[in-house]
Amino acid sequence: MSEAVYERLREMLDVHPVGCPPAPEIIEILKILFTEDEASVALGLGFRPFSVDEIATRAGVDAQTAGMHSESLADKGMVFARQKNGTWGYALLNMTSIFENPCRKGVRDETIDRLTPLWQQYLSITSPQIGGESSSILRVAPVEKKIASHAEILSYEKVDEMIDHANTMEMGMRLLQEKGKLEDVIKLNT
Repeated sequence: MSEAVYERLREMLDVHPVGCPPAPEIIEILKILFTEDEASVALGLGFRPFSVDEIATRAGVDAQTAGMHSESLADKGMVFARQKNGTWGYALLNMTSIFENPCRKGVRDETIDRLTPLWQQYLSITSPQIGGESSSILRVAPVEKKIASHAEILSYEKVDEMIDHANTMEMGMRLLQEKGKLEDVIKLNT
């Protein structure tokens, strides 16, 4: 069962626009980041938050098990967690966040030492496939053209309109390297 649960988790992650192409390295990475029980519960997640009861039903486990493992995964930064109207919800993160989150503490430990060569090998094999054929996981900038940059505070109505027209939405946090602070991020794919 061990290999199968991790392959099913990889397949779920591959549904996200960022993707998660098959390779032996990603299975080893997932085994480091998710216990087998956590991976089984993660199969009940989606890319939008589900309640513990919904996760339990989808994963085929009891609510206590779903809650315990969802919270453990949130503590490790492997899933998104939020409380809304008094109910906790948990959602899968995309592969990029799963790649970055173990490094956010800025501490090199045994886990990072085990993950680094696996990620390097995995990305060297799969990077052309990540993000799909038409886009890369990396940002693409036009050659020899300046990209205009400006900051603006959008009105509630404008943000609401952008969310309504988005094909997918991802919420998370990112580390501001220069300031050492976290900021909330909402990514919209229109």
